[in-house]
Amino acid sequence: MTISRLGSLGGLNEKQQEELLRLDTLNYVPKVTYSTRPCMVVYPENPRMKKRTYSHIEIALMIERNAAKIRELGLKPREAVALIAPNGMELAILFMTLQWAGAIGVPLDPSLGEDFMAEVIKDTGCKIIISPLIEASERKTNELWNKVERIAKKTEAISWHMYFDRNSGVGFETGGVRAAKHAAWHSGNKDLTLDPKEIAMRVVVPLKGKHLVLSLKQEDYCYAIKSFAKTYELKPSVMTVLSSPVYSLQGLLTVLAVMYSGGGMVIQAGGTFEPSKVWDNVKEDQVKWMSLTSEQVIELANVTIDSKVEVTKDMQLDFIRSCPGVLAKGQVEKLEKIFKCPVVESYGPPEASGFATANTEFEQKSSTLGKAVRGVNVGVFDLVTKKRKGPNERGHIAVMGENVIGTGYDNDADETENSRFWDENDLEHKSIEDAWMFTGDEGEFDDEGFLTVYLQEERKLAAGKIAAGALGAAAVGGAAAGIASAAGGEPEQASRGLPSMFEEEEQKKAAAAAAAEKKKQEDAEKKKKAEEEAKRKKEEEKKAKEEEKKAKEEEKKA
Repeated sequence: MTISRLGSLGGLNEKQQEELLRLDTLNYVPKVTYSTRPCMVVYPENPRMKKRTYSHIEIALMIERNAAKIRELGLKPREAVALIAPNGMELAILFMTLQWAGAIGVPLDPSLGEDFMAEVIKDTGCKIIISPLIEASERKTNELWNKVERIAKKTEAISWHMYFDRNSGVGFETGGVRAAKHAAWHSGNKDLTLDPKEIAMRVVVPLKGKHLVLSLKQEDYCYAIKSFAKTYELKPSVMTVLSSPVYSLQGLLTVLAVMYSGGGMVIQAGGTFEPSKVWDNVKEDQVKWMSLTSEQVIELANVTIDSKVEVTKDMQLDFIRSCPGVLAKGQVEKLEKIFKCPVVESYGPPEASGFATANTEFEQKSSTLGKAVRGVNVGVFDLVTKKRKGPNERGHIAVMGENVIGTGYDNDADETENSRFWDENDLEHKSIEDAWMFTGDEGEFDDEGFLTVYLQEERKLAAGKIAAGALGAAAVGGAAAGIASAAGGEPEQASRGLPSMFEEEEQKKAAAAAAAEKKKQEDAEKKKKAEEEAKRKKEEEKKAKEEEKKAKEEEKKA
């Protein structure tokens, strides 16, 4: 987004435009300047009910009301709160509520194991858990409700619950339990001041047998949001579909970049991404771009073909972003023919706040994850010597820059020590801002600066090759970055099987070629048999003539 694209906002002066583009802390979004423009379009789970549209000002007021309540309940800035809930409007509003209150949000995937989440809550210092409010009559049989109650008991955390009301919107109830005896402002207003260097959220990188915790400062994620909006030139009033869950970095990045740029998002029924409904959203809600995982891109392509959707000119998207994950070589071109828009891949490891490299609709290269985005340095290094690799040389990916978490992993000093390093000229002062962080992924740059990421079976760090159940870029992104390589084989470039419609296309071609070859062989066989039959008849005729001639000669002699 650029200032020139904001001309439709009613003649803002230079100071107003500067304020609109400002984003140092997350309590600056949503921007009330966008006022009545649509911010969230929420589809109900009950198909008989109508969708609800909430403007930027309505969302802001909802967040403000909840933030005031949470402060009055005694939750102070810099205190951590776990959010354990399915994807949806409620989760997005409560996360932003924590930001407006100056608290630290720790969004967790509700499908994670109970013991794992309990350990994470202890490691991240959460004193409160907020999860969905369930009707009293359904609580005994509700899996998530009971899981959260057991976790709260194990961790001695306070349990609050979020809910949605069609009249008042999103709220939360406490069951009469306060965060503290006095309101947050009891000791004065100073503790409510939000500083860009304070922690905004903690995210978890789950590994096999352990997990890593990263603390993202306000300025880290704000820079990533601004960079995302600028890279893809997001515009006011332009709609997208929320596909990645809000408890992932990619989902949060979408939500906050939309709010920051004055756009809007469609939240499908139940907060679940439903590919079969996407083209309806495109037509009805004027969706113009999407950020999907590579799996979701392929699912949408399958639906588009299977449902015989014809993407007309008025349905064309500006672009589809694919992250996390890697599409197979040659797949992007085929997908672009189906969607009739650019499909641009990106690399978003949690160590870089979810945004490190990107292809764009204006500059892209198939089978790569694009070039380093503004403010972030991305390099490929030797893991042991820390020496930078040259173009087309495979090595270990590291990131450094504005939205990179140079502080390392909160709960693992060894991993931090072995993941973080400095250039030779920075060894003396070793500032956090100049620190490089390995992401656990391997890759290489080509001569033009486009990054290719390779798939490895384990996260390779000098600390001891920690086996990864999911790669760093994938774990917080909400979906696997790639599929496992062949057993016993050398890790290959991450790729996926072709979508079913591509398989059908290839199968049809193969079947046609096989049929043509079969016909060719049959024709050759027929020709051979005909030639043999003709030769046999000719020989028989010749033999018959010879016998006839011989018989005549014998008759003359007689």
